[in-house]
Amino acid sequence: QFRYVRRSNELYAVIIYSLEQFQEPLLMLFMQTGKALEGLANDYQQLCPRFEALRLMCRIFFSLNYQDLPEFFEDHIKEWMDEFAKY
Repeated sequence: QFRYVRRSNELYAVIIYSLEQFQEPLLMLFMQTGKALEGLANDYQQLCPRFEALRLMCRIFFSLNYQDLPEFFEDHIKEWMDEFAKY
């Protein structure tokens, strides 16, 4: 949603609101989903929905970071990049 819009005060108000709601839960869910994959190496039925969830979380991450790098993501860049490095 935030990728195709020009920068404005209204846009940043929506981004800030979205970040307040999603930034921490998104990171926790991303890490938990990645951890859950470790035990499912040969279970296609379990892997597919989890990889789809990871793909959607990556899209949300990208959208929230598209206009500017928020402080929370900057402060937790190691956690994000450690998870991204797995894939």
